[in-house]
Order: sequence, then structure tokens, then C-alpha cells
Amino acid sequence: MSNIASVVCCASSFLFSRTCGKGARPEIPPIQRLYLAKEELLEMRGRVVELLPNAMFRVQLENDHEILGHTAGKMRKNRIRVLVGDEVLCELTPYDLTKGRITYRFK
Repeated sequence: MSNIASVVCCASSFLFSRTCGKGARPEIPPIQRLYLAKEELLEMRGRVVELLPNAMFRVQLENDHEILGHTAGKMRKNRIRVLVGDEVLCELTPYDLTKGRITYRFK
């Protein structure tokens, strides 16, 4: 067996160790495991400017940016109504700062 084939065989046996039987997930090497953390969400306050179809809202944030927001699952579950002019708390992902999730409606 050549050196490349032995390295590939050794690497595949490392990734799919004895825990990888009967539908178990392959073990992730410790080096890759460090980078699988959940991303940080940005929380910003804003005011609902416009109601859009499909439970979407146009929200103007405190820093005068406008985003497209949708209600979070818990707000939908508890039937919390969001109307134009309501002050809300939005979660934004750092990957797309134009869309967000409305997580809280202030009284």
C-alpha cells in the first residue's frame, strides 16, 4: 500500500471510529469541534413601521436602519399581536443584517 493510501485509510478510521456503528454519528476530530459554536445574535430595539403579508414586518431600528422581521415561534404560539407603532426587540444574525426575528413586544 502506498503512503497516500495508508494516510487516507488511517484518517478514515480515525473519523469513523467504533462509535460509528448502527446509525451513530461519526466522531468529529477535536480540531474541527472548536469551530462548531453557535453564532452570536445581535439584539436591537426598533419600531414596527409596516405590516407585510405572511406575518412579516418592516421594522425601523434605533440606528435608523430598516429590516424585514418575522415573529418568533413563541410569540406566534402565545398569539402576541404586533401592530404598527409597537416597540419590539429584534434578533439579527451577523451574516444578514437586513432580516431579523421579533422576539419581544414592549408594552
